[in-house]
Amino acid sequence: MFEFILFLAIAYIYGSINNGIIISKYIHGKDVRGFGSHGAGSTNILRTFGKKTALAVFILDVSKPIVPMLLAMLFVPLGFFIPSAKAWICLAAVIGQCYPLFFHFKGGKGAAATLGTMLSLFPLVALGAAVIFFLIIKIKKIVSLATILAISFSTIGVYFLSPQYLLPYSFIVVLILWSHRENIKRLIQGTERKLGDPA
Repeated sequence: MFEFILFLAIAYIYGSINNGIIISKYIHGKDVRGFGSHGAGSTNILRTFGKKTALAVFILDVSKPIVPMLLAMLFVPLGFFIPSAKAWICLAAVIGQCYPLFFHFKGGKGAAATLGTMLSLFPLVALGAAVIFFLIIKIKKIVSLATILAISFSTIGVYFLSPQYLLPYSFIVVLILWSHRENIKRLIQGTERKLGDPA
């Protein structure tokens, strides 16, 4: 149990590293939170600093649940953990991305870390979520809508393919919906930004 709690803490701390803020400040000399949606996620990075920076931030954010989970598997036999241990470790990383220890608990919206969770635990679900995401992007060109729908529907795939992870993953989905609450308000009002809109 001590090892499990230790890796939950490691996952949260690693998730708390806000790559968007760090890269925007030290590479571009500007804090991305001062532009566009004032978020530090890859979408606002894309609008503000372009594709290369956004891709770097996205990859690093996707790694947030993957790295601590792999460390746990490397150093501690997961057989000593509860069956859903890997998913709880991923949840801790997503919480870190949304509520980072190092940035006054104000971080990103957790979408990239959730993708990392799906890729590492249930890649077929990740594939299905990707299809939904890009379909919505093609039709509506609204990243937040595509993210919300893709992650919400992914719960169905987890239920059927990896039910042992359903409880911790459901917490992740609820966290994602909560972190997108302002986006949901703008979607209802019809004022949400579309892909390609200026920052």
